[in-house]
Amino acid sequence: MRGYYILIVFFLLGIIYSTPNAAAAPYDFETWSARGGVFTIGRPSPFMIYVHNTGSSSDSYTISEPQVDYMFQGVDLSHLIHVNLASNTIENLGAEKIGDTQGAIILLGQVFQPGATITFTVTSDSGMQKTSSIDISSGNSSGLPVTLPEFTLFGMMQMFFLAGLVVFYSSHIR
Repeated sequence: MRGYYILIVFFLLGIIYSTPNAAAAPYDFETWSARGGVFTIGRPSPFMIYVHNTGSSSDSYTISEPQVDYMFQGVDLSHLIHVNLASNTIENLGAEKIGDTQGAIILLGQVFQPGATITFTVTSDSGMQKTSSIDISSGNSSGLPVTLPEFTLFGMMQMFFLAGLVVFYSSHIR
């Protein structure tokens, strides 16, 4: 009787381990974007777009013109955000490999709540499309847009004091 149980166990193990796994799709991929640092108005802020070829075949990818979505109080302000890509293609990416391309975002004005979204559409040569996005929020903490140095109240008081000194000394030199 014990022999039959062992045969049944080996028979069931054979069925479990002989079931073929689902084959990997020949063409599939994942995409994401990343950036580091703080956005400063008027200065390029670098970012990267990554593509991970999860398929079983080599493929090439094209990044289309980014879509900038920035509305504030019903006014389209997307022209205040410029996006430049160093290259819009990733060529011959092998199976299970990760490729990337870089670019720069230049803010031409302050970003107000709720912020802006830059969406990149990545298309493979096999015809698949996926999107990746970068969000730009307003504020003053790390990773959020910062204005160029401007005069604060203290800075304005210093300017008036210096202007007063110049006027005072220029009238007493004569």
